[in-house]
Amino acid sequence: MEHHCFKKRLLLQLKLQLANQIQSLQAVANLSNVSKFYGKGSIEVKALDGLNLKVKQR
Repeated sequence: MEHHCFKKRLLLQLKLQLANQIQSLQAVANLSNVSKFYGKGSIEVKALDGLNLKVKQR
């Protein structure tokens, strides 16, 4: 029983550490006005069209 409680506490601690690390992550790129078209009126294609990609430099 004691071993089971230790494993539970260890898992909880690891989950909390992982959650903290995930919260501190920052995006390296942002997409804002993404579009995508394929088929329709006279076989419309325009794959994307309003992209707006910002890539952060380190």
